Amino acid sequence: MSLAMPALAWAEVPMAPPTNFDSTTLPTTRTLNAKSVAREAAATTDDEAETLDFTLAFAPYSAQSFGDAAVGLEIYQAIRISADLATQYAGAEVTAINVATGKNTSSGLNGISKAKVYLYEDFESEPFYTQAATLGRDPFTWNQISLDTPYTIEAGKSFIVAYSCTPISKTDYYITNDGIPRGSGDGCFIAVKQQGVVEWDNYSAQLGNLNIGMTLKSDNLPHDGVNIYGADMPSYVKTGAAFDVNLVLTGGAVNAAESVEVEYTVGSAEPKTQSFEFDEPLPFGDYTEVTLTGLTCEESGANLPLKLNVVKVNGNVNSAAQGAATLLFNALPADAGYPRNVIMEEGTGTWCGWCPAGMVMMEYAKENYPDRIIPLALHYNDNMAVNSAASVVSLFSGFPMVMLDRALTIAPTDPEALNQLDEYYNSIKDTKSVVDIADIDVDFSDDTDLTITAKVRFAVDIQNEDYYGIAFYVSRDHMGPYAQTNNYSGGKYGAMGGWEDRPSTDITYYDDVVRFYSGGLSGFTDAFPAEIKSDEEYEYQEWVKRSVIGTDRFYVTVLVIDTYTGEIVNAAQVSIVDTGVDEVSAASEATLRASKGTLTIGGAFGHATVCTLDGATATTLTEAAELQLPAGIYIVNIDGEAHKLMVR
Repeated sequence: MSLAMPALAWAEVPMAPPTNFDSTTLPTTRTLNAKSVAREAAATTDDEAETLDFTLAFAPYSAQSFGDAAVGLEIYQAIRISADLATQYAGAEVTAINVATGKNTSSGLNGISKAKVYLYEDFESEPFYTQAATLGRDPFTWNQISLDTPYTIEAGKSFIVAYSCTPISKTDYYITNDGIPRGSGDGCFIAVKQQGVVEWDNYSAQLGNLNIGMTLKSDNLPHDGVNIYGADMPSYVKTGAAFDVNLVLTGGAVNAAESVEVEYTVGSAEPKTQSFEFDEPLPFGDYTEVTLTGLTCEESGANLPLKLNVVKVNGNVNSAAQGAATLLFNALPADAGYPRNVIMEEGTGTWCGWCPAGMVMMEYAKENYPDRIIPLALHYNDNMAVNSAASVVSLFSGFPMVMLDRALTIAPTDPEALNQLDEYYNSIKDTKSVVDIADIDVDFSDDTDLTITAKVRFAVDIQNEDYYGIAFYVSRDHMGPYAQTNNYSGGKYGAMGGWEDRPSTDITYYDDVVRFYSGGLSGFTDAFPAEIKSDEEYEYQEWVKRSVIGTDRFYVTVLVIDTYTGEIVNAAQVSIVDTGVDEVSAASEATLRASKGTLTIGGAFGHATVCTLDGATATTLTEAAELQLPAGIYIVNIDGEAHKLMVR
């Protein structure tokens, strides 16, 4: 379970663009440590006052563009200084606005020299300060624009720091960012001025924070401050067993931090502390990692709090505004909990030449983890895209991209992608979930709609505060044929699961394609009562129009989502064949359903035979039954009509 935990590795481009964006070349890997994000200038002092180059971002990492459509338009970029930060830096003068340059992919230099800098009270108002600026040619370099009239920060009064520029070439990449997506935040607002109107949108979930900042001057800048940027711990621990918690700490003061004392409170226990001395001083904006070791939880339950607080820095009271955080976790007895499946959501598109890498990764998962990983392909901007899944697609920062349980994002183009998948699976394969999808049933009695009924149970009693939501996917195989763009053709980018031997545009059929999604990013929270009782089944229904599926063979997947973290905490999938009254016989109303280790033949029928692919008969039936079968593909013949079904 993580709190704003930065990813530890990044894909090399070729990586296709997220919504409305294109990406320039990115480094192959990126490890977060103090040295990799060192500032060009952090803090200086003089006889009268101290100065600090403040930004919400880490070091420049990549640059983006809005593509050809933005050439000649004025693009605005901004960060918001919160009321809390304004209070922390109250009385300081903003003497400069600092902007990191982008890169023109043709020249290798920054292609945009003219800019303007602004200060706003909020995004709905006109700027109260505007000044022309000139940017240098060096890419990914901070430019300091000294203000003719410094601005004095007022306590509790938030404000906006912004700049604008006009791209002059389609190869200008001018949206410079730190590449660490945030679920929400104040560090990445972008707008295109059209017909005199500037409308802002927050892109921190896609790009991370913008490399925009300001120089502060004051005789009262905060000292001895460290923020908690990220925290990571197991989502499930055994009651009474020791566990560790990793913290990512960032420098938050004008002077460097050399030591910290961290207070932690596990559940309802008394607070304890652990102290750390850094190998290297931690200056403003850089970060380091520390590990709290040997923590235990002596109680059992779900969504128990772990409270974290950096109480001292350099032996003094911590001055940083974000020095505390709370994680929720589950503590279960050793014999409690349910096996956990992994949801693998792939962002892809036929237009995306690098997306064959995502297909290769999906096939790898199905081949190596058929019983535990559930694959789902979400298409964007092609013939297989569906509006119902737009909220999930918005989580992808690029294409191709894979999310595992919405807890880990992997770029399939990364040479280490399959290793990252293996590592994630191995880290959770023995992890118990507090929740289980006990059953999924599909009712075909309505000619227009299908009714999906999910039954969910929990391992412990829970005082529920909308902690959990339920969501539904319907997906299908063998969709197409469509033309897939293939940048791996010819092998110039190395082997890619056989795609290097296929043409640059290849006619393809697609599996695991999402046709319907409901529940949003948090799921339907009304599925569960305020007081959840252990092992009691809670039933929830969803309705799906048959017309959106487009086939009588499909998959239904049910997810349970932790609404506080957005993580999928368990899931189950069944394979469905709607045999239909007319397809089998006038007297037959049979249905087929396959789930993990089980094949169910329901409804009324005369005679059914279940065979393996080599023709061996597994069983014959004359009435509805639930069969326990090994994973594999089976041929089910019902009253003379054959159907192929996969048991995972």
